[in-house]
Amino acid sequence: LDLYTSNHINRVSMGIQSFNQRTLELLGRSSSLSHIENALSILARHPKFYQNRKFTNITFDLLLGNPNESFADFQNSVNRLIALSPTHLSAYFLTIEKGTPFHKKYSEYKAPMPPEELIFSKAIWLENILQENGFLQYQISSFSLSKKYESQHNRMYWRSDIDYWAFGMGASSLVGGY
Repeated sequence: LDLYTSNHINRVSMGIQSFNQRTLELLGRSSSLSHIENALSILARHPKFYQNRKFTNITFDLLLGNPNESFADFQNSVNRLIALSPTHLSAYFLTIEKGTPFHKKYSEYKAPMPPEELIFSKAIWLENILQENGFLQYQISSFSLSKKYESQHNRMYWRSDIDYWAFGMGASSLVGGY
């Protein structure tokens, strides 16, 4: 973390998805709930994380529409994230694409997808609780405490006149319109 802050990196992003271990297992996440809690603990103990707030942009991702995740499980995940004082939160709707490893795993698991009414109820509750906590919705799945904390990366997807480089597993760049 010191290396990041000394190089003026000020954003921490974690794709938590859920604080429910069963949900993480069904989704095929490589991280367990204990891994997530350990990572959050490391961040919280780092003196520059909260005391000096060198990481000024803290963002977490959640998934909406997880099979077998109750409304209470979802509320617990959201409330735990809000308690961590993030500046940005994204909540993506789960989609199951044929031919993907998750589609195969989900087909074998035979868990019913939650009814659309439940997914939309969660989405409406999420919008309300985030608004109550000072978040503004700036895209369908994205919320920030102010315009300053909106994800520039997300916004670039809607513009083809800006080059961006991405590195890492699954990363995607756009350079010269390609």
